[in-house]
Amino acid sequence: LTDYESKDTGLGVSIAYSSPEIEATVYIYDKAKKNIPSDFDDAVVRDEFKLVLEEFKKLHPKAVQTKEATYDLSSIYEFYVTDETHKLNTLIALSVVNGMFVKLRMTAPHEPDINQLTRNSFEVFQNIVGQYRSKSH
Repeated sequence: LTDYESKDTGLGVSIAYSSPEIEATVYIYDKAKKNIPSDFDDAVVRDEFKLVLEEFKKLHPKAVQTKEATYDLSSIYEFYVTDETHKLNTLIALSVVNGMFVKLRMTAPHEPDINQLTRNSFEVFQNIVGQYRSKSH
């Protein structure tokens, strides 16, 4: 667990997971905003997702979008290939739970078995976030 909040109000916390195949980090933060709306069509949420993608693209200028922004009941998300060899996939997802942004960034090699593991991990994230979102409405 990394605590950014104690050094810079609004940056929250993150928790990272790493294996030889997958790296994933979940961030929970509010950018010092109160009562962030949970509607993915709200400008506050759309602007944050746009900023998240811009920051990602600065770190990975050769990243290629492979799936346009999509959202369901749990999160808004996009998929990218993050290197020129097309051997790494990155998923970026953003949600809002109890007035806080919840962001997931997951990167893994583009291999059939690992792709399935990545999809399964994302489904778990969606289920957990979806459950908390449904409780907060």
